[in-house]
Amino acid sequence: MFKYEIRFTGHVKNSYGWCAVLIILGVDLRPRLFIPMLDWQDEGKPKLIEGHWEDWKIEIRGIPSKISIPQEFDYFDEDIRFTEDEKNVFSEKGLKMLWDEITLQPVTCSFTKVGISSDVPHEWGLTYYPEAENRMLQHFFIESRDDRSPRNLPHIFSELDHSLYFRNVKQWTLSSIHEHLQLLTSCLSFFTGTPLSYERLVGRYEDNVIYIQLRNESNPNAYICPSFYTGRLELKQNALSSFSSVLVMKIDERVKYYKMFEEHANDSNREREKLFRLFSYFKMLYMAYNKEAKIALSYMIMDSLAKFKGMKTIMNSRKKGILEDIINKFSENMCSSCIKLLRKEAKPFTDEFDTYLKKVLDIFELGELFNVDPTELKEIAQKYRNNVFHGDFFNDMENIENHMKTLPEGFQRDLPIVFQSIVLAMGANLILGIEFEEMIAIKRSI
Repeated sequence: MFKYEIRFTGHVKNSYGWCAVLIILGVDLRPRLFIPMLDWQDEGKPKLIEGHWEDWKIEIRGIPSKISIPQEFDYFDEDIRFTEDEKNVFSEKGLKMLWDEITLQPVTCSFTKVGISSDVPHEWGLTYYPEAENRMLQHFFIESRDDRSPRNLPHIFSELDHSLYFRNVKQWTLSSIHEHLQLLTSCLSFFTGTPLSYERLVGRYEDNVIYIQLRNESNPNAYICPSFYTGRLELKQNALSSFSSVLVMKIDERVKYYKMFEEHANDSNREREKLFRLFSYFKMLYMAYNKEAKIALSYMIMDSLAKFKGMKTIMNSRKKGILEDIINKFSENMCSSCIKLLRKEAKPFTDEFDTYLKKVLDIFELGELFNVDPTELKEIAQKYRNNVFHGDFFNDMENIENHMKTLPEGFQRDLPIVFQSIVLAMGANLILGIEFEEMIAIKRSI
């Protein structure tokens, strides 16, 4: 990441307050801290590290991954060779103490330009992990720049900038951008079909970089989908031209709404928590290994999205299945009135969600080749949900497989991808307001 090590003095915040520290920031973002033993004890783990280097203010947040055995200061004096200016940062008492060398794996490392005229960048740029997903999302941000070639970063950085840039039309400041990042990243996962995580955030003012945040992933392999294929969304050309502006507008509206809502809502009923709980379900869906689990999770998310928006869905579908089993098993021993009452109770009905689901199916663009009743499709997903999560799957596999044979051959093979695409389209529509006629469902290899 860096061309060379950066060395500077700064301050560490821990449970005792602030104390002076010498920092050597390596090319791999691992800082080495040299700190008097006086200011480092079991309760003194660094929470925040701040310092200045050239014309940058640097902030580092992380947890110690290695703590060396305390050594005499003379050892550091020989090895590190403090300058007189560096020694002047520390108290005379501190210089006479034993010292610690602490190595950190920071969570984030931020660089803010000193003396900038504005903390509102003209553009914000994000680089996502994995790299293939970052490349896939490039064309969604064509509005920000005509030239899609990578841009230069300040001279201390060794890499080019492949960030996805959008115009900062909502005037997100250096401090407020972080209120929007989680929601923005979660929504972009609709268009990759995999979990996303940003690793670099860049703010540019008149094409000059004024802010960079570098972010480490503790376990990057957790973001690799275990399946060979996954479903994702693509936008038609007419929708791509305005996508980044629409995305920023919708994210900003939601953040402002949640701020207003939380001032009057109980802690147990916060709208923001509901939405991010939904996104956690999406991540489970992306990572599901077995096809039956992916279909079952898809139904749960469909149901959750519908209820999130106040739609009427079939309630007690498990109860409906049990009633049908009772009718089939005991009909010979039951009177006609009882059978009639049970059938009335178990009878499926068309609801608001069925009508909505019919619109969702337009994203597959198969016209007459895909003539599937939305109610039938939903009932297949319900059977998977009921049997996978209620423990009957292995006893009822034949029944489920027979039900699946009612679908076209290609959709039988790719049913998990079909359902994932359906719930992604629902999310893009209900959360971002994108119309179904602007979306296309895509099967992609991982």
